[in-house]
Amino acid sequence: MNNLKRVGILLAVAALTIIVSVSYKGNDVLKRAIVLGVGVDVSEEGVCVTAEVVNPGNGGEQVGTFSKTVSAKGKTVAEAFQIISEKTGKETSLGQCVLLVYGEEFAKQNFTSTAEYFARSNSFKESSIVCCCKGKAKDLLNCGDALLQSVSISVAEKLKGQSKEVAVPACDLLTFARSQTELYKTGFLNYVSYQTSSNESTENPNQKQVYFDYSQIAVFRQNHMTCVLSKEEALGFALLLKRTAGNVFSVTDDEGNVITLRSNTKNVDVSAHGNSIEIDVKIFVTPARTDSFGAGGKYAAKSAKQVDEISLAQVKQQATSWAKAFLEKQVTEDFDLLYFHEMFRRAKGDVPEVRNLQMKDVVVRLTLSVEEN
Repeated sequence: MNNLKRVGILLAVAALTIIVSVSYKGNDVLKRAIVLGVGVDVSEEGVCVTAEVVNPGNGGEQVGTFSKTVSAKGKTVAEAFQIISEKTGKETSLGQCVLLVYGEEFAKQNFTSTAEYFARSNSFKESSIVCCCKGKAKDLLNCGDALLQSVSISVAEKLKGQSKEVAVPACDLLTFARSQTELYKTGFLNYVSYQTSSNESTENPNQKQVYFDYSQIAVFRQNHMTCVLSKEEALGFALLLKRTAGNVFSVTDDEGNVITLRSNTKNVDVSAHGNSIEIDVKIFVTPARTDSFGAGGKYAAKSAKQVDEISLAQVKQQATSWAKAFLEKQVTEDFDLLYFHEMFRRAKGDVPEVRNLQMKDVVVRLTLSVEEN
C-alpha cells in the first residue's frame, strides 16, 4: 500500500507540474502579438515599420486568415518595434515572421544597418522570404489578397513555390545577406507590385483587394537597389539559373494554331575560360495541359511526337532573346547575378585582376538548344 501511495503522489505531482507549465505558457502566448510580415519604409524620423500581426487573444481569429497591421516610426527598426509593442500592449513575437518587405524608396538608399539588424537578429528565421515592392511596403501590407486574407503569407507562399512553377527565383533572408558581402556584392530581390481587384472581402469590405505581380526582379549592390529588370530580362535571368524551371512559351505550330509549351526541365552548364564565360543551355519542353495553362486540342492526348520543329525553333528564339536581354543588362548596369566573378576567383585566385574585373570586360558565349521532353 505504501508503494502504491508513493506512486500516486508522484503521479499527482507530475500532473500538477504539467498543468502549471501549460497554464503558464498559455498566458505567455496571450501576451504576445505574432508578427507574420514586416514592411520597412522611409520616414522623417528614419524608418517606418509596419507589422502584420495576429493576436492570439482573439479566439475567433485564425492565423493566416484574419490579421491586422500596426505601424510605427523610429530612428531604427528596433525602436519602431518597441513603439509597436507599446501601441498594442503586447510583446511582438517575430519567430513566425515569414516575410520582410522593403519599400521602393527605402531600398534606393543604403540600408546596410537595417539589413544587418534583420540578418543578425535571433528572432527572425534565416529562411524568411525578403523582397521589395513598388511604392510603400505599408500600403502593400494593408491590401487584402484576392485569394488569401494574409498578405504576408500569400506573398511568401507564392514566392517560395513559384521557382519551380513559373521560373521566378525567390530570395530568403540569409541568401540576400550573403550576396551583399561576397566578391561582387551583387544580389537580387523580387520586385512585387499589385493590381486592384474587383473582389470584395466580407470581413473587411473597405479594404482594397488586389492581385500581386511577381514578374520583375530588383538588383542590389551593397544593400542599395541599382535597377529593376524588365519582365523579359527577369525571364532571361531565371532561364540561366540552374535552380529554376517552369518557363512558359507561346508559339504557333505548322498548322497555324497558337499553343503553349512548358519547360519544367533544363540543363545549364557554365564554365570560365580566361576572361570569358561559356554558357550552354538545353531546354526540354512539353505541351501545357488543360489543368495548368489551358492548351488542348491535339495536344490533350499523348502521342509519339507532339511538338513540331517550327514550334521548337520559336521557343529557341524566345529563350535566346530573354537570355541576351539579361546578359546585356548585366553589362550596362555592371552587376553579376550569375556569379561569374566567383568562377574566375576559383580559377585564378583572389587577385586584383578578378576583384577589379568589370562586366564589360567579360566575354560571354551563349549556346542554347531546345528539345521535346
